[in-house]
Amino acid sequence: MGKIKRRDEIKRKGNQRKRKIYKKHERKKKDR
Repeated sequence: MGKIKRRDEIKRKGNQRKRKIYKKHERKKKDR
């Protein structure tokens, strides 16, 4: 159980980072 929880936390953190990068890419496309 503990290991699975840690993996979920890492996945959540990774998703947040990906979302920030994705937003930046969206802005670049809109600027074009």
